[in-house]
Amino acid sequence: MSLRYSLLSLLLLARATFGLAQTNPSDLILLRNGRELSGRLIQETSAGYVLIPAGAPTQIQRIPREATAYVLYADPAQAAKLLGLDSVARNLSKAPAPAEVRLLAAEPFGKALLEAARSATNSIWISAYYFSDSLAAPIKDFYATLREKAAAGVEVVILVENSTASPPAMRRANANFAAQLSGDGIQTLLWSGTNKALHKKLVIIDGRILLLGSSNLSLSGTYGSIEMNILTEAPHLVQPAIADFQRLCTQLKQRQAAP
Repeated sequence: MSLRYSLLSLLLLARATFGLAQTNPSDLILLRNGRELSGRLIQETSAGYVLIPAGAPTQIQRIPREATAYVLYADPAQAAKLLGLDSVARNLSKAPAPAEVRLLAAEPFGKALLEAARSATNSIWISAYYFSDSLAAPIKDFYATLREKAAAGVEVVILVENSTASPPAMRRANANFAAQLSGDGIQTLLWSGTNKALHKKLVIIDGRILLLGSSNLSLSGTYGSIEMNILTEAPHLVQPAIADFQRLCTQLKQRQAAP
């Protein structure tokens, strides 16, 4: 037995011995073989438990975790101390409140997307893998709304995939549609200069509404395809999305400015 191990054992024994007289009820350990052990638990680790047996205050008994079925603490305060429940409770109290998140398949997503875009008063930020217009609702109305909002002074920015990681046909389609939207006053940024595809699909309205998921901003993505998306206004979910969008835009502009 090492000196360090011996000193630790003596320390645990001293703490338990001086405190045992003040403790009436005993902690209980039920072993997997059916035996019961009682006394005062003074330490719990990933390896097991350290127990001062009832009636033997000068002894230490170590019980491996794998031999233990369950443990009952007589003193809730002691249990909280040994298990670190106080720190767990403090961390939980700092956690964000539960957020309301709506799950949206393709058609509900198309309707929610249009409604959110129509509510915009300051900004509409979009990250898209593939986008295209259509003669059918709701995507036709969505892009019409983007044009109307841009003309009214709302900041409309679309970051769209155009890297070498994507098929040439899709890159051409994205570039052509981006050019059309740019002519209508919408700021379009082609994600290029890299072999990593931009596959993030999200829409941020006025920095307060976030829609993201599997749907492309196309007719099939908003009507008919098997999709799943979310909509939330929870700040602790929206803010990281805003920061990420801004980071990607900055990265693209830095690549474009590089010699």
